[in-house]
Amino acid sequence: MKFLIVYSSKTGNTKKVAEALTRVAPIGSEIHSIEEAGDADGFDVIFAGYWLDRGGVDEKMKKYLRTLHKKKIVLFETMGQTLNRSMLL
Repeated sequence: MKFLIVYSSKTGNTKKVAEALTRVAPIGSEIHSIEEAGDADGFDVIFAGYWLDRGGVDEKMKKYLRTLHKKKIVLFETMGQTLNRSMLL
């Protein structure tokens, strides 16, 4: 079984999660940024990671996901938030 891990990362957080997935992915799996993602043929499962853009999938990832047909897809998302002192109390 081969995984294709594709990520769209604005701050680097989603990239870190994608890289962590590669450490447990089967041999022969690949990781690519959304800008470098190519054809998904030959992969059994596609992991698609993205940063939340106003509560949804960012546009680059939306466009890529629309190209995937009859594929097993696992989505993962990240969201960064600045903590302020009042949130810690």
